[in-house]
Amino acid sequence: GLRGLSGAPVARNEAELLTSILALAAIPAICEELLFRGFVLSAWESRGTWFAIGVTAVLFALLHGNLYGIPAYLLVGAVAGLLAFALDSVYAAMVYHTVYNTACLVIPYLAERQAGADVAIDAAAIFSLAVQVAMVAAMMAMTMLTLRLRAQRAGIVAIPRIRRPVEGRDRAMLLAALLVMVASMLILLILTMQ
Repeated sequence: GLRGLSGAPVARNEAELLTSILALAAIPAICEELLFRGFVLSAWESRGTWFAIGVTAVLFALLHGNLYGIPAYLLVGAVAGLLAFALDSVYAAMVYHTVYNTACLVIPYLAERQAGADVAIDAAAIFSLAVQVAMVAAMMAMTMLTLRLRAQRAGIVAIPRIRRPVEGRDRAMLLAALLVMVASMLILLILTMQ
């Protein structure tokens, strides 16, 4: 029952909206944050906290398989990594990611309900982009403030980057992530061509 608005699914009623929030916002956010901020970030943190946040943000962006969305996914991944580090909890990244995904579903739904069918596509796309940029900017500002306060109060500092050669297990993990990303992009490409 979902219909597309600029490539994103838009629910027709509240029941579809709640279902899509659960299926497209909450569950993917929890799973992705467990993978990227729970496992990958902690695995790469020995090379430096900022380096690990960068690696997870890039892998997060590439896994989504949308070339046009890479800048937004990079920002969302970086903010989630910064939140996980600043608050020392993967749950903070899960909450942020779920709220972001939910906003991406609710904003077009509300815009379509408010505007006429002809105006909804352009207005909703522009409004959605503006809100997403504002959300990311606000979360970046809050994250930077949180980092400073946490560093001052608890003495938490970033792990400095230690240059060392990439070992076999790290190479295997990167190769596996690359293969999963390429396979998922190929599957998406094949499905969209049919």
